[in-house]
Amino acid sequence: MILVVEDDDTLRPAIARMLLSIGYCVLTAENGLEALAVVDNCPQPIDVILTDVVMPELDGPGFVKRLAARGIRPGVIYMSGYTDPKVLARVPHSPETPVLVKPFTLQVLVHALGQTLHGGA
Repeated sequence: MILVVEDDDTLRPAIARMLLSIGYCVLTAENGLEALAVVDNCPQPIDVILTDVVMPELDGPGFVKRLAARGIRPGVIYMSGYTDPKVLARVPHSPETPVLVKPFTLQVLVHALGQTLHGGA
């Protein structure tokens, strides 16, 4: 199960369609607060969160932090249309946490999912 957290009303369903086209089950949320409710109401575990960095209400890194505080630690892929280092500094850097620059292709997304789910396999 993949949770897409994106505030752009055009991009969110487009990313969900990309993921559905390659066989993933997908849930969506408009921001981090809505995503917390989705996680709370999801009967199965979320395997990967694909989240925008900058969003109203609760940003991606803040959402991931709140999940970790609850002991929930799915794989995380951040995405951002911003390339400003100050914005990207919000993202915890690690080899296991890719950051995709929007717009990205299906191929880039598949690679990031492979990295996150299977350690690059």
